[in-house]
Amino acid sequence: MIRSPLRRASTVILLRDGDEGIEVLLLQRHRRSPFLPDAWVFPGGRLDDTDALESDRVIGDVRVPMMDAAACRAYAVAGIRETYEESGIWIGDDSLGADARSALAERPEAFEDWMRANDVHVNMSLLRPWTRWVTPDSEPRRYDTVFFVARFERDWSPAQHDATETVDSGWFSPHTVIAQTIRSFPLAPPTWWVLVELSRYATVDEVMTSTARHCLPVQPILSFGEDGMDVVLPGHPLHPDGPLEGHPVCIEMREGGWCVAG
Repeated sequence: MIRSPLRRASTVILLRDGDEGIEVLLLQRHRRSPFLPDAWVFPGGRLDDTDALESDRVIGDVRVPMMDAAACRAYAVAGIRETYEESGIWIGDDSLGADARSALAERPEAFEDWMRANDVHVNMSLLRPWTRWVTPDSEPRRYDTVFFVARFERDWSPAQHDATETVDSGWFSPHTVIAQTIRSFPLAPPTWWVLVELSRYATVDEVMTSTARHCLPVQPILSFGEDGMDVVLPGHPLHPDGPLEGHPVCIEMREGGWCVAG
């Protein structure tokens, strides 16, 4: 089998405390999107070459286990940039004018110049690495994606999807989302599993101070049968890698929704 090239991507899980527990920002991708059409996703996207920049506009630090400093910087910068492009939320202490978002969308490759023109900084210390997933070999588009978590501050701009790549958005309880079917609320398996993990926490503080994250790459293998689709994970007899602490060994698609096998 010829594998598609692996591209790097970054996504940010924005969290806030709600009346009934934590809430997470999700965006719905356009139905014509070439990757995960119609799916509800966290803000994020592919890394650009310019995301690896070393600049006084990039401050703070974030460390992803088993990754060098330059790669950590590129993933963090891309996650903050893409989050702003897709949701209008700038992860930082700086404020932005009304036209800044459209200007960045027109020239994302000139990100450093855009930051200088708007006098803003990427603050990597506001991110915490959460998990890392690699698209299965069988898929036509493949990504090595680092998922970060970040606290949504009350004085930040409200979320607003871009109406181009994303067509809807909202803050949701992880408990509410994982209880729905794929038909009513389409989710990719990694998104669903992250929401399952987050549903175990009562507050954003608990998520941000969690120390149990290994962030080793998780690459599923897809298995299809009469009962539906299985997402085979490390530790399963059909997977070459050993088990990962805290992860199931298989996620199943049954009766229109995802569930942990067994």
